[in-house]
Amino acid sequence: MDESVKKQGEELRVLAGYLFDRAVTYWYSAMITETVAGLLVVLVTFLHLSEKGNVFAAIIGFFVLGLSYILKLKFEETYGNAETMRRQSLLSESLGWLISETQFSEWRLLACEKLLNKLEARTTDHKYYQTDVILGAKRMLEMTAESAFWTRHLYYYLRKFVTATLAGSTLLFVGVITFTSTDIVNASATLKIVYAVYLLLPLVLS
Repeated sequence: MDESVKKQGEELRVLAGYLFDRAVTYWYSAMITETVAGLLVVLVTFLHLSEKGNVFAAIIGFFVLGLSYILKLKFEETYGNAETMRRQSLLSESLGWLISETQFSEWRLLACEKLLNKLEARTTDHKYYQTDVILGAKRMLEMTAESAFWTRHLYYYLRKFVTATLAGSTLLFVGVITFTSTDIVNASATLKIVYAVYLLLPLVLS
């Protein structure tokens, strides 16, 4: 493999990984912002604020939701760029396809100076892929199979947390609805609890 092509592919793969990390940060920030907005709605509902207070809370909620929407857009843009960079690096590392200097410069422009400095200071893993097959379709196939193998295990690992969260949320809401249908709490408290559950349900689903 030509050393320049190899270096381009490796650098692009590492930069794609950095962009994936940045996309994850945007996603978590958006989720936290949405959670804050949802909790704000529930809080304002039960505080019985004045008309001015409600208007002020609505303005704050509007800006919080707007920030969440912007973060989601940033996530989608960054994730899309990272995915495209990853595919380009795969073509370079498996088939030896040269990336034009113009295109490679554009890829580097997508990363901030901090990521480029991190790229320069990294310790390159020249054995990122285990395959020893020479350039060609078979090498690309084996590299794709390796990636799919680890991705599958990652999703399997995350599935346990997602399932546990879903089960916990379901049990919580079923328990609350069941509890409020009894005579343990008065009608006024029951209405407030059910209302709070109704307001929080979209947040949990999101």
